[in-house]
Amino acid sequence: MARGIERPNHPRHEYVRAPAGRMATLTIRNLDESLKTSLRIQAARHGHSMEEEVRSILRQALTPASPAAGLGSRLVSHFRDAAGELPLPERNVPRPPLDWDAPE
Repeated sequence: MARGIERPNHPRHEYVRAPAGRMATLTIRNLDESLKTSLRIQAARHGHSMEEEVRSILRQALTPASPAAGLGSRLVSHFRDAAGELPLPERNVPRPPLDWDAPE
């Protein structure tokens, strides 16, 4: 399969490739003014232009996340310093099983 952008509204549903080394341009229409304002404020907080902020958001949203460690690995890592030998209680002779038919 060709690497590119699928254009479902294109008459032939073909993939369109950007030439190697060139960056694509994206135009977003019908963006709510409040969303644009929020984006501008967030970009200013990060010291970016709005364009750079959008690139950063898209990069973060579309980059596959690295697999997180499983629960067991995280627990071992978290409690590694606290782990040690715990004293084991003495083992006693087990109790006899309950007799449910015996009178009280």
